[in-house]
Amino acid sequence: MTLFFFMVSLEIKREMVFGELRDPRAAALPIIAAVGGMVAPALTYAAFNAGGPYASGWGIPMATDIAFAVAVLTSWAAGCRSAPGSSC
Repeated sequence: MTLFFFMVSLEIKREMVFGELRDPRAAALPIIAAVGGMVAPALTYAAFNAGGPYASGWGIPMATDIAFAVAVLTSWAAGCRSAPGSSC
């Protein structure tokens, strides 16, 4: 996972310096989506475990949601053998 996040951070930096995310207005939606992707799992966990003995474990869904998303995308893309640029 360390290598994955390193590569993602390099790609994001390249896009913010040289790519389409140079303009702050263009970068606003991806930034808001990233923050929402971190906050939503934590709030969902906190809502289900409020007041319980596991209420302080909200960081676990924040850390594991990206691994789950990558697994889902990988399994979905495995069945997708179409031409580049077309959707499955």
